[in-house]
Amino acid sequence: MPRFGIAARIAVIVVGALVVVQVLMLVAYITERRNAAPLGPFVPMLQRIAALAQLMGEVTPPQRDLALRATTASGFAPLHVAERPQVETPAYLRFAAERIRQLMGGAPNRFVALALIGGETMGLGPVERLRDLRGARLRVV
Repeated sequence: MPRFGIAARIAVIVVGALVVVQVLMLVAYITERRNAAPLGPFVPMLQRIAALAQLMGEVTPPQRDLALRATTASGFAPLHVAERPQVETPAYLRFAAERIRQLMGGAPNRFVALALIGGETMGLGPVERLRDLRGARLRVV
């Protein structure tokens, strides 16, 4: 087995150090991204939901329809009902419900519930399988 010369040893050390630095940078990047936005692209939607809930609590009943029409956009169609539906938040949506509760402020025991509702092709039933998410909607109470 041939012996490595001094140049080969230095090259192996430099390459090894570069690989270690790259791995550490990747870990730091992933950790910071996870801490910065734990819900990723859903943060603006949660902020919109919290702002709309606060607005609906402050406007008069005749102005609610106007507020709902003003906030309706592609992929976001809010709806106001007088009675509180029975919705139980699944475990995978509890963090999002807690984030909406924090954004709205007020009492920490304020009722917020989220549920994924399947698409029309699935009969608008609860989401039980991954394919049920095709056309699914998020219901926030």
